[in-house]
Amino acid sequence: MKHTHTDIETTAPPKSGEKWHEKTDGAILLIVLSSIILVWLAYYFGWTGPKEPKQQTMEQASNVTRPTNEFSPPDAVTLKDRLISCLDDIDKRIMPAFRAGTASFQGKISPHQVAELRKLAAEPGASQYITLTVQPVIVFTESDAADSVKFKLKPALLQ
Repeated sequence: MKHTHTDIETTAPPKSGEKWHEKTDGAILLIVLSSIILVWLAYYFGWTGPKEPKQQTMEQASNVTRPTNEFSPPDAVTLKDRLISCLDDIDKRIMPAFRAGTASFQGKISPHQVAELRKLAAEPGASQYITLTVQPVIVFTESDAADSVKFKLKPALLQ
């Protein structure tokens, strides 16, 4: 049986009389050059360190105009519109069924939808649009938990 010798290249320890820094001169040079390049890039791109937040004078702040669009705060959208949007998010069939004459609904909806519906139903004036009853039962479905709810929509929601 014949053995073959495989050469494995390794970093040899310094020879006697050779100092450690003579073996690391290339690494030190690389670190120094990298640092110089980073400092130059920072200078070139104008980075001077952490910036202080800009202070606005009261006059500048009062001159800011705030446009109104679909990204306006929720107060700009009526409770009725937010309730209809919430009902559409729960099920797109609710409002068409309500327009067709069905006023009472019951079913299982996700906890975050229940929370949103509860929040809207608790707002002042919501009683003219909806009566909400959340059953004290949590139903577990294949993919998630759901709450059982009953609600009655009132004609003012369509006006």
